Amino acid sequence: MTPDDPAFEFVENMPWASHWHEECKKHDGWEPYVGQHLKHPGRFTATPTRKTFPSISAYFEGKPNYLNPEIMKLEPGAVIPPHLHDEDYLYNMAINHPEGCKFGFIRGGLVPYKAGDVYKLNVKADHCVFNDSTEDRYHLVWKERNAD
Repeated sequence: MTPDDPAFEFVENMPWASHWHEECKKHDGWEPYVGQHLKHPGRFTATPTRKTFPSISAYFEGKPNYLNPEIMKLEPGAVIPPHLHDEDYLYNMAINHPEGCKFGFIRGGLVPYKAGDVYKLNVKADHCVFNDSTEDRYHLVWKERNAD
């Protein structure tokens, strides 16, 4: 990875995102997101299983090169402050992307998300999310085997 690498790259749009969105809205077992031993207001997480998110879980069972799927919920008004990760790349799917929600890179600009869009993100670069909308934003992240 070099400074000239793009911050994000469009991969595909998954047209079944609206079905996954319904699974997310029905789920009542969200866990508070804990990062660096701190709970973050308005941020929640869930690991998809056959019981909790049957469609999402089935999708990943058919993708053995995709690892550690995690669903995130960001409430209206909540923020994921600028941060970076240890790994080089993560896949990030906007299950929904309410109007007013912004996902951006400090160097690289705003990711032009639409519901169902999957981007490969260079997460060693500082990025952040603001949910300046009136509805929850759901997104799904995962790694690819041997991607680093």
